[in-house]
Amino acid sequence: MDQASCQTPGFDILYDNLWDTVKLRNDLQHYQEGFVMHPVPTFSEQSVREATLNAVSHRDYRHPGLVFVRQFPRRIEIVSPGGFSLNSGCCKTLLFPLPSPHVCVCG
Repeated sequence: MDQASCQTPGFDILYDNLWDTVKLRNDLQHYQEGFVMHPVPTFSEQSVREATLNAVSHRDYRHPGLVFVRQFPRRIEIVSPGGFSLNSGCCKTLLFPLPSPHVCVCG
């Protein structure tokens, strides 16, 4: 598995570098509607961006470590150390314990 290191400031620049790397291995899936086959990318840019932004913004920064993005043929795992911060509103509404580190799967 390749590791892409982004040492540039700002989320937008970081994300653009990440998305360029994801696109290199973003295979097409196909679905049939009538007699027509439609190609659809495995990962949409919007879902990858949202999951990445959530992993960066909702992590607990008291725990050191990097946010990892692992791309597989049919899924992406975005792992941030420390799980959700205690102030995260979504932890108050979930009815099951969250794994630590928090894993977000898209696609």
